[in-house]
Amino acid sequence: MPAGEAPAADPVIVLRNPSNIELAMAVRAMIAAPAVPDSTIATSGISDIQPRSYAHLAGLLPRALERILRFDVGAAVIARPGSEPVIDVHAVAECPQEALDWVRQRALTLYRLVAGGLADEGEDIARDRQTPPVRSSMYFPLASEGIVVGLTYLASYRPRAFSPEDERVLAELATHASGAYRRVEGSVHRLRLTPRQSQVLALIASGLSDKEVASRLGLAHRTVRTHVDRLLREHGLRSRTEAVAAWLRGQQE
Repeated sequence: MPAGEAPAADPVIVLRNPSNIELAMAVRAMIAAPAVPDSTIATSGISDIQPRSYAHLAGLLPRALERILRFDVGAAVIARPGSEPVIDVHAVAECPQEALDWVRQRALTLYRLVAGGLADEGEDIARDRQTPPVRSSMYFPLASEGIVVGLTYLASYRPRAFSPEDERVLAELATHASGAYRRVEGSVHRLRLTPRQSQVLALIASGLSDKEVASRLGLAHRTVRTHVDRLLREHGLRSRTEAVAAWLRGQQE
């Protein structure tokens, strides 16, 4: 490919022993290359990886869209079975903390509404009387096996910032995110444990402390903590309680 000519599809230019002029022309061509027009960028961030945890998935959702949609702040809510939802807020532009807090709460309220859960009407009414810090927004729920398990919310300081095409991209992302949710759920259900980790979790699930587990197994207290910390890190779990819940679900299958 001649130096300085941008490719029609992938923005990649291969130069073999380029001169300074050819290198400069190639850099200018890369800068001038148009953005990918479809939603490949948005969905590939979700469909091509294995999220490590519910929190990891929540963090991926708004970030997967920032290169294809124009928004100022986004939030994702992901329901964890038997626990409070995970909420991740991502600001593309500079946002005051009050705006981030408002978006976080707005996303959570919308999730509870579309999921059919309980909501505090008094708090919702008081919040609705406040002037929103954003001018436009859109959201789309995530569903798995007929149940709403999350929601992605995008907001902008600009009025009428989103188009029907933007909504289509968000809906497409939700489809991929629903599959990612099922993969996380399957991973949590199928903890890959060493025999010693299984023993440690079984004893923790029975109500023993780390010191009591160490005494029962004839291990040092620090060794038990090392087993637990490695288990949490390898499976993307956030707490001992979440690890025990996942282990118990696996025993019921």
